[in-house]
Amino acid sequence: MSVLLVRHGLSAANGRNSAAFGDANASLLPEGLIHGENAGTFLRISGIDTTTERAAASGMRRSKETAAAAGFTAVSSYDLLNEVNLPVNPELRAILDREEIVQEARDAAERVIANPPAERVWFSHGYLIAALCKLTEIDTSGMRFIPHFGEIRELDI
Repeated sequence: MSVLLVRHGLSAANGRNSAAFGDANASLLPEGLIHGENAGTFLRISGIDTTTERAAASGMRRSKETAAAAGFTAVSSYDLLNEVNLPVNPELRAILDREEIVQEARDAAERVIANPPAERVWFSHGYLIAALCKLTEIDTSGMRFIPHFGEIRELDI
């Protein structure tokens, strides 16, 4: 099954220049809405009809808002796609800098792979997307470990 994973747009939590792990109510900033709109434009050019196709989004507000900004009118919410809830501290920053996947993220990605949403387009979070890329052995050479806001990656799950 081929899916398109979209990282949510820039949110109020990310706007503090810190990871937003676990902040379910962080809403998109104006720039984050543009990230969603741009993702929607790319998806429509790629043949996805955002007005009729259903998308999957995490249970976190910023993912749902990104899906709406992309033009999706039918969005199913899956907590399975939520960001991995990790403490933000210097150790986590070092792990991300080394492009490592901690066990909690590996477990979360394995749960998604074992029980994937049926939709073709998923709106999710950076570290979970990075973990899914690692576990499915997607070649991300030349790409950021954590996708940019609004970035789309295609995975075979």
